[in-house]
Amino acid sequence: MRVIENYIKNVDEIITLLEQHADHFKKRDGCFNHGNHMGMESQFKTLHNVDMSEELLEAITKNLQGDLKDVWEFIQVQKYEIGDYIVPHKDAYDVLAIHLFHLTSSDCDGTTTATEDGKGLVTIMDKAGQKVEFPYTAWHWVNPVISHTRYTLVIGE
Repeated sequence: MRVIENYIKNVDEIITLLEQHADHFKKRDGCFNHGNHMGMESQFKTLHNVDMSEELLEAITKNLQGDLKDVWEFIQVQKYEIGDYIVPHKDAYDVLAIHLFHLTSSDCDGTTTATEDGKGLVTIMDKAGQKVEFPYTAWHWVNPVISHTRYTLVIGE
């Protein structure tokens, strides 16, 4: 696992544009909800790149470095209101890699994932602009958000 701070340089611009897209976020349902784990289903909303304005897509992609700028398969923003969460799951996207970016900061909200050896867990607290790299096939989740609206950016390569 690797955390790269200050990867996204224009977080404030992106958040402002996301707030203008509030009506375009959709609740995750069915198989897109990370399934049913221990009788629970994830609760959060997503904005997919097909529902983003060109201005928002440009604000997001101008941060991307190297080949990722031109080879992404999808871009989505997850929005978590207070109490929203994602149940423990392993992603099963048909992509080479998943890139996770925190767009908001919090001392109590973050992403929990299995360590690379699979023998432990680590929680990466939200810090606006940071990129979090971990195998998307590893178990990971988001505990119920307790501080404020939380945004994360997910890019499939």
